[in-house]
Amino acid sequence: NTADYAEEMGVTVQEAAREIRYDYFAALHEKQLFSKLITAHHKADVLETFFINLYRKSGIRGLRSIPVKRDYIIRPFLAFTQEEIINYLADNKIVYREDSSNTSLKYLRNTLRLEVLPLLEKKLVDFSKRANASIELLTKEEEAFSHLLSLAIDTLTSNENGRLSIAKKDLLTYPQPSVILYRILDRYGFNTSQCEQIEAATGNDSGQHFESNTHQLLID
Repeated sequence: NTADYAEEMGVTVQEAAREIRYDYFAALHEKQLFSKLITAHHKADVLETFFINLYRKSGIRGLRSIPVKRDYIIRPFLAFTQEEIINYLADNKIVYREDSSNTSLKYLRNTLRLEVLPLLEKKLVDFSKRANASIELLTKEEEAFSHLLSLAIDTLTSNENGRLSIAKKDLLTYPQPSVILYRILDRYGFNTSQCEQIEAATGNDSGQHFESNTHQLLID
């Protein structure tokens, strides 16, 4: 029941439906019933997702939009526009189904798709083409940034007997320590606001602690 799941998890119905779908696919993949999951996302989805994540105050990982590949999920149609795909279907007499929810403006994605982006395209020459080029550049820069950041994190952290230690003084020598903290602590359930609070607390007395749903962080 998608509506109940959305209410329980505090997400939108579309977000809930997406989580349920991918959880289902993950269960099938764990049973080795398939090796690759191919999604039908195309070039317009990239731009729409960028604006959705921008509106939701996403960081650089969200603004790079939809990756071509993530684990066993691949998206081979990202290079094509919706018009190109529909023309191919028509030329080859391939029947397809349009989801009825695609026309509903109660969803943020559809508002962007049907109202906001067409207006930008009308007012700004080659808006979609230029915006997608910017997203491609952002993706490349994020990959380089993540690689360098992972090298820095390796020098800042150590793990012994299931306990992660972060070198506080060394961390504070970097610009934007809370950004680095979030890259370290995200997998343990800590959010960006908590990481900013943790950074602010590093100059205070020892003994302060912060909690996620699964872990505790102690400033020593």
